[in-house]
Amino acid sequence: MTAPRRIGIVTSARSDFGLIQGLIRAADADPALTLTLFVTGMHHSKKHGHTRDEICVQGFEHAIVDVPSFREDDKAGGIARMMSDAIAGFASALETHNIDILVILGDRYDAFPAALAALPFNIPIAHISGGERTEGAIDEAIRHSLTKLAHLHFPSTQDYARRIRQLGEEAWRVVVSGQPGLDAIHAFAPVDDGCVYVESLGHDGYLNALANVDCMVGNSSSGIIEAASFKLPVVNIGQRQLGRSSGRNVIHCTNSENDIRTAWQ
Repeated sequence: MTAPRRIGIVTSARSDFGLIQGLIRAADADPALTLTLFVTGMHHSKKHGHTRDEICVQGFEHAIVDVPSFREDDKAGGIARMMSDAIAGFASALETHNIDILVILGDRYDAFPAALAALPFNIPIAHISGGERTEGAIDEAIRHSLTKLAHLHFPSTQDYARRIRQLGEEAWRVVVSGQPGLDAIHAFAPVDDGCVYVESLGHDGYLNALANVDCMVGNSSSGIIEAASFKLPVVNIGQRQLGRSSGRNVIHCTNSENDIRTAWQ
């Protein structure tokens, strides 16, 4: 009998956990796989709701390997030191927990260290949502760096797949798979029991908010990806998502008060 393959999945915040929760659940339920869930970044921040607790509530506590790295200092030096701490933490985790493949989604700077730590171990990396462009933030550099560190690629559109191939990746390694976070929306049933303030909505709570609000304003990739499934108008402020494909529900504007007011109208 063939031993189960050991799959490691990295999650660094409520946002990416919600997007790949379906994949995590499928991997955990598959008898051919053994799941290791590397929990890092903002999941350990009490200020942001200590969303590690949500992972436990969803039934994955048995698979968690903690890699604490969060720092309250979000300036350049603090982020650089956080990444350094995370590389060391992932090195120790990968020495202790043998895995056959490591899955990383997107472009978060607190997940990027996992790929750097995996490199000397010769662990294959599967990268989800590569090939996208966000010209106004460091995210794009991280995302393209992850593409070059990865061995298998699961972009969301044909345009993004083409960009990955242009970066030199072999065509057979690139499979267009869509945005994994959209799968959960099909089975989502919204409720509306009033408004309260919470530090972290969790994935279902966040989708419920999208189902009940009239407009989204900000610079999150969620406005580009999930909002369209709720027919939700989006005012995307600034350059953070510049270059990323967006639907007709998204209005782009600068961060000036006048432009925001005009877009809102």
